[in-house]
Amino acid sequence: MTGWVGAPDTSAPAFSASVSAATVHGGHLLLTLTAATGHRPEDGQPVTLVPAAPSPHRQRAGRKTYRALYSARRSWLTTGRTPTLTRRPVPLDVLVAGAEPS
Repeated sequence: MTGWVGAPDTSAPAFSASVSAATVHGGHLLLTLTAATGHRPEDGQPVTLVPAAPSPHRQRAGRKTYRALYSARRSWLTTGRTPTLTRRPVPLDVLVAGAEPS
């Protein structure tokens, strides 16, 4: 697993680690990371985790999508109307299963 300290749009130094344990405490998902390499996060810091390193091709494709949205006449980005918030329930066991090593 690869990750960095902060939100997904943060450009912080990355680290790689293995998830050895996943627990829920006080409504927060707590992960125990082992075999960490790179910039190691401190205990309690929020991190962004991805199963693999970011793909430069996927990042370019995302930027292309946003450029198209900025140039479209009816896009929520150009009209100034933000889209309505939509929350989808995700079962806790799915979050923990995603964090468990396979």
